[in-house]
Order: sequence, then C-alpha cells, then structure tokens
Amino acid sequence: VQLVDVFATVLAAAGLPRPEFAGLAPHDLLAGTVPPDRPVIAEYAYPDQVLGFLPDGAADSAGVAPYLRDLRAVIVGDDKFVWGSDGRDELYDLAADPGERDNLVDRRPERAGELRTTLADLLQPWGGNVPTRPAEPRATDDSQLEALRSLGYVK
Repeated sequence: VQLVDVFATVLAAAGLPRPEFAGLAPHDLLAGTVPPDRPVIAEYAYPDQVLGFLPDGAADSAGVAPYLRDLRAVIVGDDKFVWGSDGRDELYDLAADPGERDNLVDRRPERAGELRTTLADLLQPWGGNVPTRPAEPRATDDSQLEALRSLGYVK
C-alpha cells in the first residue's frame, strides 16, 4: 500500500475519478485491485530536525549511528532494495528474512542492480532527484521565534 492508494480509495468512495500521478496508477484499496507484485517505494530522510533536539554528543551514540543517512527503498515481490546516501546499499529477501538482518547485496549483485534501476526509474518522473535534505533554514526574526516558543517548538 502506498499513500497514492489511500488518496485513490478516498476519491473512489466519494464517487470521484482518480487521476494518474506522475506515472503511478493508484488503486482503490477497498476494491482489492492492487497487484501483489507492484513495486512499492519508501523514503527515510536523515533526521536533522530530531537530532537537533538531542543533547550535544548524543547523536554519536551507537544506537543512532545507523540512521544518520538518507534511505530510499523499493520492494518488488519478496525482494527489498535499500539505497543509502552513505553508499551502503542493502538487499533483503523479506520472505526468508522479515527482520532484514541478512544483507544479500554482495551475494546477489545482479538482483540489487535490477532493483536499483527499478528505483531510479520510479523516481525519474519526479525529476530523478527527489530532495533528500531539508532546505536551509531561513532567517527568523524575534517575533517568529517568540511565536514558535509560545507553541513549544523552540526552547
């Protein structure tokens, strides 16, 4: 299931037509029309905002280190390929290894290459370059800071 499917399902429930989105064909989840082998993509962005709330040095802990990178993934059938911004790609057989503990990228380089291409092809309609880093923060004046502070967003 992808978010475009949720949108398509809401449109179908409202009796409205569902458009195509940059080459994606969304499916009505209630109609059971999602092909089981359709590629599913996912993305995880480097957690800059969350890490900003941690005390100095906490991001260096061993528990956080694996998450200090951007990730993009594609799942096709039982295979999941994960592209990492740090160059560490991953490949998992979700049927045999649902916990994603046994990285097969070095043992199945052909499949990793196929899925890397599939991921690139799926991202291409979006310009081939989906931003993975947040934009640089804009200058904030005192009134904006005070408003954010009153809402609990800034200490």
